[in-house]
Amino acid sequence: MPILIFNKFLAKMTMACINNLREFIPEDELQFVIVHNQSQLYSGEITSELTKQDIYLPQPDINLRLGKCLNLGIEKADSDLILIMANDVMVHHDFYQPLRD
Repeated sequence: MPILIFNKFLAKMTMACINNLREFIPEDELQFVIVHNQSQLYSGEITSELTKQDIYLPQPDINLRLGKCLNLGIEKADSDLILIMANDVMVHHDFYQPLRD
């Protein structure tokens, strides 16, 4: 999930997205890889939502292009199944099951 958070609304929206995914994906099947552009902005709020298996890639004072963010995140992922998300997406029950089949 590449993010750039430059106001409190975007920070809250990102946290809601993280919590939404945690609601619908079992904890043992979920790892967040977050590439946080200009990470000095609201970094504490975001990292407080992450767990030990999650990967946080802060990019202080930088605003990387989307492709670079995605490549960084995919490179660090530990899974065979990768879901690229934006921080404004909400999911529903069993949304990822067809992707696994």
